[in-house]
Amino acid sequence: MLTTNGSPGTHPVYLFGPTQIASAPQLRNSITLTDEFFSAGTNATAAKDVGELGWTTTGGAAASKIAGVAQHPGILQRSTTTTGLTITVTYLGTSSGASVAPIATLSNVAWSAVFIFAQDPTSTNPNTKVGIRAGFADTVTSNPPTNGIWFENVSGTSAANWVGNVKSGAMSTPANGTVALDTNFHTFEIRNDGVNNITFWIDGSQYGNTVTTNVPAGALQPFFQIINTEAQNKALDIDAFQFTMTVSR
Repeated sequence: MLTTNGSPGTHPVYLFGPTQIASAPQLRNSITLTDEFFSAGTNATAAKDVGELGWTTTGGAAASKIAGVAQHPGILQRSTTTTGLTITVTYLGTSSGASVAPIATLSNVAWSAVFIFAQDPTSTNPNTKVGIRAGFADTVTSNPPTNGIWFENVSGTSAANWVGNVKSGAMSTPANGTVALDTNFHTFEIRNDGVNNITFWIDGSQYGNTVTTNVPAGALQPFFQIINTEAQNKALDIDAFQFTMTVSR
């Protein structure tokens, strides 16, 4: 704020150095969507406007906000009810029948997505006779969706292992591992390096092989899905979602 000048006149005073002014965020280069479900309110009539991003819900019981637990402060719960084969879905966008209004084409572009969730331990017969998916798809209310990239666990009479699935029409390529379904929160991440090398990660470690085939070319929608394959209630606790994608515009 103070300057020493050798002669009278007008002398500029810089409140901030010329190199200390931060540039505006480069919105042309990337986008990021984040939802911690702190405000996991619901519109019971329209089944929409859930969470900070405004997710839409369909199937099962009405979405509900439940008490957070340590390290997972905001939780949205989705329950199937006791009607068997109920497809319970939470997704971003609007729906027309089995299809949705997708948000982005995820082929040949760099992106990463994080889904943090758990099967609720109060589910009847947990870890059995339930299907859970989280990722991106076009027909999010179908079992399974037609096209997409997602984690899935379809457990029968015992807990099955998680699978990373890349699906285009009738063709799919899995990334298999040995992590079985349980009732703990886990961090599930999917990445595309920009040239369709798809990797799946659980709790910070790559899960299974890198997938390079059957990457769908069309636009997709983020979603969480839980299905009961017996007439018992199964519940999914959704803690957080984040999506980051490189763009050029």
